[in-house]
Amino acid sequence: MTEIPQEIVAAAIGAVVAFIGSYLLLRWQLDEARKLAKAQLLIEFDNRLTLYDKVHSALRPNGSWKTEDEDTPADIEWYEVDGYMGAFERLEQFIVDNIIDENAAREFYGYRLSNLVNNQSIRRNKLINEQLSWCRFLRLCQRLRVETDIDGC
Repeated sequence: MTEIPQEIVAAAIGAVVAFIGSYLLLRWQLDEARKLAKAQLLIEFDNRLTLYDKVHSALRPNGSWKTEDEDTPADIEWYEVDGYMGAFERLEQFIVDNIIDENAAREFYGYRLSNLVNNQSIRRNKLINEQLSWCRFLRLCQRLRVETDIDGC
C-alpha cells in the first residue's frame, strides 16, 4: 500500500474546509438577500397602497365612508375601490408563493381588509354582486382570518 504524502492530505483537508466555509458563507449571504428582498417587497407594496389612501382613510373608523352608507363618498370612485382591493389580491399571491409570511400579512394588513369587508356598500356591490371577480380577495380574507360570511368561489 502506498502512503499518501502529508502535504496532499493537508491540502485535501484544507480544500474541504474551504469548501464548507464558502458554502456556509454563501448560505448566509443568500438568507440575508432573501430577507432584504422581502423587506423591499413590503415597502413597495406599502407604497402601492398609498395610491389608495383616500379609500383607506374613508374606510377607517370615523372616516367619511360609514359602514352602512349606500354608495361611495362623493370624492371616491368605484374604480379606486377596485384598485385598492386588487392590490390585496397581489398580497394573496405573495403569500401563496411563500414570499410574504402569512402572520406578517395578517398583522400589517388585516385591519385594512376588515375595514373593506365591513363596509356594507363594498360588501354588497363587490363581494356579493361581483363575487366571482373577487375570489382571490376573498381567499386572502379567509387565509388571514378576516370574517366575511360570504361563501363561494
